[in-house]
Amino acid sequence: MKIKIYSGLSLTPAKIHSVLPDAVCLPPIRRGDLSRDIEEGVNVVGIIDGEFFQSMAVTPSEVLDALRTGMAVYGAGSIGALRAAELHEFGMVGCGRIFEHIRDTPYFLDDYLGVTFEDATSPHVSLPMIDFSATLEALTKAGSLDEVSAEQLYIQYASLHFSERSLARLGKLPAIMNAPHLIHAMDIVTSNIINQKACDGWGLLHRIHDDILQVAHLNSTLQLHKQGLRHGHSYSSTSDVPTCKLRTEALAGG
Repeated sequence: MKIKIYSGLSLTPAKIHSVLPDAVCLPPIRRGDLSRDIEEGVNVVGIIDGEFFQSMAVTPSEVLDALRTGMAVYGAGSIGALRAAELHEFGMVGCGRIFEHIRDTPYFLDDYLGVTFEDATSPHVSLPMIDFSATLEALTKAGSLDEVSAEQLYIQYASLHFSERSLARLGKLPAIMNAPHLIHAMDIVTSNIINQKACDGWGLLHRIHDDILQVAHLNSTLQLHKQGLRHGHSYSSTSDVPTCKLRTEALAGG
């Protein structure tokens, strides 16, 4: 089974391989990558990060073309979540809170996902609005940050262009520098940043892992059912078929 994961920004290859040892780890997806995957006969693609400013973004039509071939396409975190929110009704599998938020928000702004970076292995230059927002929400729910301060920080951060969104840049805005309570709020936020993209990407990996095991189990069960029929046995349902221990090689098998 051929598995490809497009990330680079949210998850490292080491983290990806800890869940999917046989996956090919690639940098953020760009237009044309899925067409190549179709030609190579890739079975499963997980899309987390993608380019849309430096290069042309992967399009919904490319994802649909992949789905038509029988490829399983999963999305989470960044552009993967965005495309999954657009195409989940057509078979793309969306994972995580960001996917759910985009799916349920009619006027979601794409730039809330954007970050700037030198290359896929370098630290981010900017902090995406979606992670900043998740941090504010978590701190507010925990009672560590009051709702008024959280809302003011949200408004100020959203006013920045996505390429300029960083805590350092936010701290230099006059509205922050002239408000002691927001400076204090900034200190709380800085110490508790949540990387929601990475969390959702992690969930995507485990969803793929679990789905592969489920398919392997179903195939094994059906095989036992066929063998039973050949030997004159009958089963009222597949649940009556004797179970067998799945080999760990199921992740690498087709």
